Amino acid sequence: MSILLWGYVLENSNCEEMRDNQPLFKIIQQLEIADDNLYFDMDGKEQTELNKLLKDIQIEDRLVIRSVEDLADNMEELIKIFKVLSDKKISLCSCEEPFLSGEDFADNLNSYIKLHKCFIEKKKQKAYQKAVAEGRVGRPVKESDIKKAIDLYKSNNFTVEQITAVTGISKTTLYRYINKE
Repeated sequence: MSILLWGYVLENSNCEEMRDNQPLFKIIQQLEIADDNLYFDMDGKEQTELNKLLKDIQIEDRLVIRSVEDLADNMEELIKIFKVLSDKKISLCSCEEPFLSGEDFADNLNSYIKLHKCFIEKKKQKAYQKAVAEGRVGRPVKESDIKKAIDLYKSNNFTVEQITAVTGISKTTLYRYINKE
């Protein structure tokens, strides 16, 4: 059984953004990919040809694409497609994302996702630390609401849950102001 080369092209016809498919066409031409192994979708929503390709492509074949963006509209869909390709041990060649080329594209993508999440978390932590240092943490509270909440608390007629529900002040904030007095 010989390894086949396949190509998938998402055309520009019904797309909001223009794609530069020239690098992909050059690779297809240089690799002399057979017309029977080329799949063209005109619409990024239906992608009937991509679905046919995913069924037709065989174990250890090779797939050439312009970008992984052409395969899916969101990360969840892309991961599903990568799973199908990984299960078939497909070697991927992406013109725009060379780091996703080869056989471990799914692992590479997962690594980038983890790294991206890590950087987002670091950014959140820095922003939080800055907000704490500037005294901007928490929801702004009106002095009149705090006074009302303390008066309701001192009246001993209401539970803390009732006070927080009526005033919109959290239990933590209420107790912090009560302890200050």
